[in-house]
Amino acid sequence: MESEIKVQLLNGDQLSYVGLNEFVTLISTKLNSPNQTMSSSYHYEENKFMKIIDVCSALSISKPTLNSWVDKGVLRRIKIQSRVYFDRKEVMSLLDKKKA
Repeated sequence: MESEIKVQLLNGDQLSYVGLNEFVTLISTKLNSPNQTMSSSYHYEENKFMKIIDVCSALSISKPTLNSWVDKGVLRRIKIQSRVYFDRKEVMSLLDKKKA
């Protein structure tokens, strides 16, 4: 008896298992439907980090000011390999404080 390969899918806090063929079909459907969005958990992960230029634009500050804020501990820099990112939640929280 041949065993089928199962793939774990996590959607929110729901964990399910699907066969490899069903998984391939799900991925193909998502890739071929540009108007259809992925699950909310995928969307969250995709937008979890911001690039330097996006942070500067959102906060209306220059790169030197951003570096100064990082040195002072106002914002936390996240390095992934050689790239630098910032946590979107932290940036948005700082933006809310700046507006107040």
